[in-house]
Amino acid sequence: MKALVASQRTRLVKSRLPSVQALVVFFGIALAVPIGYAAWLGYREHQASRELESLIAPIRAAGLPLGDAWMEKRFREMASSQGTAAWSRILLLSSSFGWGAQEKLPILGSGEPLRMLEPGAQWKSKAQVKDYLAEAQPLLDMIHQARVYPMPVWQPMEFRGEGTLLPELQESRNVGRLLQLEFEDAVMENDPDRALRALSSMKTTAEAFDWDLWIVAELIQITLRGQHYESLQRSLVSNVWTLEHMETLIEQVRQPMNVAQSWHDSLDSQQAMLLSFISGSQQLPVIPNELARSASSQLAMVQEYRELQALAATPVGQLAEAVGQVQSRWAALAAQNSDSLLRDQYMIAGQAYASAFERDERSRRLVLTSLAVKKFHLLHQRWPNQLQELSQVGLVPADWTLPGIGSLGYAIEPDGKTACVWSVSENQGSVFEQNQIPSGKRIVESTCPDYAGEKLAQVQYYLTVIK
Repeated sequence: MKALVASQRTRLVKSRLPSVQALVVFFGIALAVPIGYAAWLGYREHQASRELESLIAPIRAAGLPLGDAWMEKRFREMASSQGTAAWSRILLLSSSFGWGAQEKLPILGSGEPLRMLEPGAQWKSKAQVKDYLAEAQPLLDMIHQARVYPMPVWQPMEFRGEGTLLPELQESRNVGRLLQLEFEDAVMENDPDRALRALSSMKTTAEAFDWDLWIVAELIQITLRGQHYESLQRSLVSNVWTLEHMETLIEQVRQPMNVAQSWHDSLDSQQAMLLSFISGSQQLPVIPNELARSASSQLAMVQEYRELQALAATPVGQLAEAVGQVQSRWAALAAQNSDSLLRDQYMIAGQAYASAFERDERSRRLVLTSLAVKKFHLLHQRWPNQLQELSQVGLVPADWTLPGIGSLGYAIEPDGKTACVWSVSENQGSVFEQNQIPSGKRIVESTCPDYAGEKLAQVQYYLTVIK
């Protein structure tokens, strides 16, 4: 009997052994997976650290500065100090002069602007503008005289990495707006020489602060150029310009912005600041360092910047789309690897940045073409029948073609006294979105937009009305 019981117990134990063995295998695998994953992460971080060190070692070996020291050195090399004192005074005065009165003025404040710059038109703010400009004349004279200095102009500043303050760039926009006000008053008074002087000083202001060190500097540079373009556009509805003036104005907008250099140099600065953080010589604000010290995420940032920088030679009209594709791929990779913390905080909005360059070039071509139409009319006492005739005044087809889109719109109004040149409206989206429209569909409307009606406020910036 005892032997039978023992035999049954033995069979029971043996029947349970497979279950125990299965559990051992299961828990072994469960432990092996995280251990293996941790080992892979460790190996990935080790390899990323080695690659980062290989990037920084030559810089250290050459004794070259990183971060703020690099930025300060480069700023000294690219900018001239000859006009520093003069432009410092201009910026100080432009930010403080007539502060209370500005609010009621057009352009400088919330005063009602003129719909169109037609000499003799009723201007509600005319008396206020006259009084303000008379008081501001010493400041305007200083701005006009500052054209003699080499550009761009150096300004003293304290570099603090991502937190560097750039008040000079913000104040430069006030200078541009003051010049815009003087320009519009000159056109309304049919004073072409004063208007031309204001335009030239607008261009000078943009050149004085053409600092390639920061992305924000490039964006403000584009804003200053835009003030110049807008003023030229608005003036063509008047008869203030002679043929001689047109030659000068066309030369002001003949040269496009060097997008390749601006793109390359501004991203170079971004990389310099990132490498400074990686090397430990500078701290990043906002993110605790221990959360951003992943070597793989740092390396991915460097690689993404370098891939973006390599797009510098991409033609305008294709840049925004190319940047969007690159950044979408890196964003997906960061999310997949759970390395998005550093990237989310410090990677630039590259596609929006590229689109700003493309908008600038579209505006330049619109203005250049509009000026050429006016010049053609002054030469031949008639409007060109089509834009191709502008070859007679020195333009080539690329000048009236929007990169990545097609030809500018052009039409002669039924009365024969007015011509229109127009581009792409804001409500038609970015260049990147426009490029997605199937070929064969035109982006630019086939008829002149409604500039005489209530739509003027929406269309004016991309439409030139020429009389």
